[in-house]
Amino acid sequence: MPSLPRNRAGKLTRESLSELIARHGQATAPADGLPRWQRVPHTHPALPNHFPGDPIVPGVWLLSLVEDAARERFGGTLRLRGVPEARFRRILRPGEAYRIELTRVAGDRLEFVVESARARIADGTLIVQGAP
Repeated sequence: MPSLPRNRAGKLTRESLSELIARHGQATAPADGLPRWQRVPHTHPALPNHFPGDPIVPGVWLLSLVEDAARERFGGTLRLRGVPEARFRRILRPGEAYRIELTRVAGDRLEFVVESARARIADGTLIVQGAP
């Protein structure tokens, strides 16, 4: 298909396909175990007062999205006990596609990565309780 993003050699790269998926908001099927692409709506009530005219998703709200993703993946009884590490590497803008990857590294610890099609947005570690 001529509209697919190909490089000079005519190949489709993983990066160009990820960007295409993110741009069109295509969600990954939940059955495959991969994180799905999501977007923060421009109309969310937390945005208008967070840098008016040039809103960004607040870091604390980004962490709450990570917590929600952990509950969805590991069970609703999961409780967040702490965030010993969180690095915010770039900002997330309303409408920008992102996904959250979670990895259990110990019984009570999860590592998270929040990324867009172009770059890592945030990463860190959660201490949790109550997840199987």
